[in-house]
Amino acid sequence: MSRRVLLLVLTLGALPACEAPEQPPTATGQRADPVVYGADDRTEVYAHDNRVLRDLARRSVAALVSADQLVQVGPNAWQPVGPPMGLALGLCDGEPFADQIAGARCSGTLIAPDVFLTAGHCIDAQSCAGQRVVFDWLYEAEGQLASIEDADVYRCAAVLAHRLDARLDYAVVQLDRPVEGDRAPAELHPSPDGLMPGQAATLIGYPGGIPAKIADGGFVVFRGAPALDAFEASVDAFGGNSGSGVFDRLGGLIGVLVAGQEDYLRRGRCLTVNRLPAEPPEAEQVVYLHRALEGLCAARPDHALCDDGGGSWCDACDADADCRAGWRCVGTCVAPCAGPDDCIAGHVCADDGLCRPGADLVCRADARLRVDACEGIQTLERCDHAARCRPDGCLPVPPGETCAEATPLEPVAQRIEVDLGAGYTRTRPDACGGPGPDAHFVIEVDAPTTLTAAADGGAPSLSLRAGCDAEVEACVPAAEGPLQVELTPGVPWILTVSDDGEPLPAPVSLLVRFGEPCADLCQPGARRCADA
Repeated sequence: MSRRVLLLVLTLGALPACEAPEQPPTATGQRADPVVYGADDRTEVYAHDNRVLRDLARRSVAALVSADQLVQVGPNAWQPVGPPMGLALGLCDGEPFADQIAGARCSGTLIAPDVFLTAGHCIDAQSCAGQRVVFDWLYEAEGQLASIEDADVYRCAAVLAHRLDARLDYAVVQLDRPVEGDRAPAELHPSPDGLMPGQAATLIGYPGGIPAKIADGGFVVFRGAPALDAFEASVDAFGGNSGSGVFDRLGGLIGVLVAGQEDYLRRGRCLTVNRLPAEPPEAEQVVYLHRALEGLCAARPDHALCDDGGGSWCDACDADADCRAGWRCVGTCVAPCAGPDDCIAGHVCADDGLCRPGADLVCRADARLRVDACEGIQTLERCDHAARCRPDGCLPVPPGETCAEATPLEPVAQRIEVDLGAGYTRTRPDACGGPGPDAHFVIEVDAPTTLTAAADGGAPSLSLRAGCDAEVEACVPAAEGPLQVELTPGVPWILTVSDDGEPLPAPVSLLVRFGEPCADLCQPGARRCADA
């Protein structure tokens, strides 16, 4: 069972990776679990392939660091300090970024030259003086942290607007001075009419308090109607991401991350990343940007951010007068252009001299969509369970990926490479596994025996049923260990390997064994049986 929890960094003592103690009590508003939807999208800033997002992370995103965790390490040089994230949280060996220092407590985004937006549970008027807003807490090359200078560190001068209740969670912070150098506020894309499910969402912040990461690949799951206080998005969020900006396809700020799923996965005596389906029924909670701006303007109506000028990129409009001076209304506000350099990323300079939004063909679950740069979504077609969704069409499912054409599997110990491929190929919707691809194997035995099956690579689910039309008799969800079940003769046993969401990064190695059950079958995270 999951519940909503606030997203702060949990700082524990040093813990051996495989000897985590009982879960300690956590302070109110803290979170000890990471959540990843489908593939893990967290990427170092320098390594991300999108220049707009790289520049945004450097110019406009900053960490909220307690003053006692920011140490001066030399003249004009500062460093956040803390334990490695793996030790702080008791992570299992091999978890990404486990050796990076967890020095930040929250994240946030610059929304004016001297104004910083974060979550309300991260800072208030009482804690303002003890917090620092720190830019350049990031890696600028592999293994090389960027230098943090005096010009990158700012004090909290005041909290201009604050809300922390069952509806809203935000803090608008006045910095002690305007930012210096190439820092710049993020472009603001408030959405008072709400966002639509399926719209892209990118998270930029400090997961677990470690140096900044960009996590794109998320999308809006629930728009939060009718109140439109907060929406839910499938962004990969960790403790420390509280207050992180959530951005649209154009790099515009649309909300602030405040809460998410509590569920995490224990493997033996250590913790591992909680991987949820790429298209979950509920996801991370994000307060709409327009709610924070409304709070600011109610408290400080004369603030520069409260000047309602004309519409900007992708803002809905009815007439040219709704847009910036010189811009045109074509359903959304578009800028004039003389060439491609006049348009922002995702827009093209069309023959009519206007920067019009470009579009991509994509697959989301079983739907082929046309998604333009302003998040206009058109459903082109839906692929049925006998087809695989690709951007250019619905393709037939290959043999072995439908139960009726299951691949025969001899009842002998063996290792099989299973490539689930890309696209939507879910051929059996049931309680085991998510909406991703399936691969089916049929097993027939001459005498009672025990099947032990395990999979390496990615995080597939394994299930077994007595024929294509039967209910699932045994299910092992993603990454929870081997499947072990007794088989009887005279039954076409169907062993199914399921991708829980996004396509797996590499072929799955399926290991099967028949015979006596493994006496030392261990819990996830502990040693495996030698012959299984």
